[in-house]
Amino acid sequence: MSHGGITLLTFTLACVAILALSLGVTYQKMSISSSDIFSSMAIQNLAASVVSIGFMLLLGETLFAVQLESFLLVIWGVLVLSGGGVFLMVWLLRKVRASQVSTMLLLAPPLAAVESYFLFSESMTMIQIIGFVITIVGVYFSRTGTSR
Repeated sequence: MSHGGITLLTFTLACVAILALSLGVTYQKMSISSSDIFSSMAIQNLAASVVSIGFMLLLGETLFAVQLESFLLVIWGVLVLSGGGVFLMVWLLRKVRASQVSTMLLLAPPLAAVESYFLFSESMTMIQIIGFVITIVGVYFSRTGTSR
C-alpha cells in the first residue's frame, strides 16, 4: 500500500508515535509534577539522547561533518530546541491537563516544517501540507472542545 509517500509502515509508525506521545505525556504528568524542573529536563534530554543514539546506530549513520555549520546546528538543537522545548513541555505539564499538552505537541512537526521552509528554503509536498491542515484543524477542535 503506497499512496503519495504514505506506506503501511509510515502509517503504522505515525499511529505508534501518537500513542507513545499520549502515554508519555500522561506518565510524565504523574511522575514529574513535584520534581525540580531542571532535573526533569536533564532526564528528558538524557532519554532522548539514548533513543537518538540508538537510531543512529540502527540506521548506520556515523558521519558528522566537522564544520562550523554542523556545530552551530548542534548548539541550536541542544539549547533552543531541546532545552527550550523540554522546559516548555515540563512547565505546561505543571500548569494544564496532560491531554492539552499532548494535543499541543502534535503541532511540533508542522511548525518545524514551516520553520525549515522559511529558514532553509526546504520544499513541502502536497501530502505534507494536507497533513498540516488536518493536524491544525484537529488541535483546534480539541482545544475548543476542552474550553466548554
